[in-house]
Amino acid sequence: MTRPARDPGTPLILLHGLGADHRQVENLPWGDALAGRTVLAPDLHGDTGVTFDSMAAEVRALAERTTPGQAAVVLGISMGAGVALRLALRHPAAVRAAICVRPAWLHRPHPPNLDILRVLARHLEHGGRDAFADCPPYRTMHAQAPHAARALLAHFDAPDPHRLARLLRTVPASAPYPLPETLADIDCPVLVLGNDEDPLHPLAIADTWAAKIPRATTAQLPPRYRSPDRHAQQLVRHALAFIRET
Repeated sequence: MTRPARDPGTPLILLHGLGADHRQVENLPWGDALAGRTVLAPDLHGDTGVTFDSMAAEVRALAERTTPGQAAVVLGISMGAGVALRLALRHPAAVRAAICVRPAWLHRPHPPNLDILRVLARHLEHGGRDAFADCPPYRTMHAQAPHAARALLAHFDAPDPHRLARLLRTVPASAPYPLPETLADIDCPVLVLGNDEDPLHPLAIADTWAAKIPRATTAQLPPRYRSPDRHAQQLVRHALAFIRET
């Protein structure tokens, strides 16, 4: 989705998470807060071989075509947060500020908090919903965070489960930055928003980003999977306040 504006001001780029599309960010309860602003909300294709570098390049190319020469505020959720971070590292002049929601990666590929996605991918292709819900990794997650675990079952309703399975294998094999100290190279203001009760997006990862990015601020949101409406409302509230301040 690309929504140009007559007097655009600072463009806003909205980046969805793994397995989602532009609707995840576009359908947040923005109300009329984005009226009059240029908003880019691309679908990150994420096919075989895609990395955070390639997705950042895809977003950069779209921004250059749509809002050439303008620095943007970039908001990303989960995978999108990693893309926003990578964009700020590779193209610092293109990112005025970043809002990173529920980051799921540090500097290593295949983060252990996402191991269950490989199990999910296998069952999307062979096994099915009931077998996945009965496997030990799912049962363990369900015991710790039942709302988050049950949310994974919705992936079995995907229109193209085989493509989704490829995504769930491919994207976690990349990482948004190469070394722990790389976070210190980010020079723009960054708002990091984490939440609890979320094994896929541990609060400790958000805390690490906030502690090591020099100009970062942070806030904790209500749990995404247990209180989705409150989570979305608070996400928008914090994001809009941050955008006004930057």
